Amino acid sequence: MRFVTTITIQATPQKIWQAMFNPHLLSQCLPGLAEWQEVEPQRSYRLLLVWSATAEEPIIQVPLFIQWGEALPYERVGWEAELLLGSQGLPMTGRIVLGANGAGTMVTLEAEMELPSPVLRQMANQVALKILQPFFICLRARLEETAVYEQ
Repeated sequence: MRFVTTITIQATPQKIWQAMFNPHLLSQCLPGLAEWQEVEPQRSYRLLLVWSATAEEPIIQVPLFIQWGEALPYERVGWEAELLLGSQGLPMTGRIVLGANGAGTMVTLEAEMELPSPVLRQMANQVALKILQPFFICLRARLEETAVYEQ
């Protein structure tokens, strides 16, 4: 399964790069984040994501381990992650690419993972939607708000 999402942020690649390695800023934008721990400074993190659609619905807890990989500063960075669904670990890989787009920067997130069943594919799609769209909207708002104050 492959995910690709792109958003344009009115900020420099340098500012977006700094934000990507700032766990405090990222944790403010990650929906459902209940806990996070920096395992290795600016390199690897352990996260616990928690969701419940309604008060009657059971809470879903999703542990996630993320590690940054090979990087070309201000242009792209690779990453590896393991998402735990129940007792099953699902490895993911991907990269984040930054590129000029007018006065802003286009941010593209690519992710790939092997899912052994249709049920897991459906769950992964739901989790990705709950995370990616609100995350990028929040990140864009934070970075563009900061850019206005710095001018």
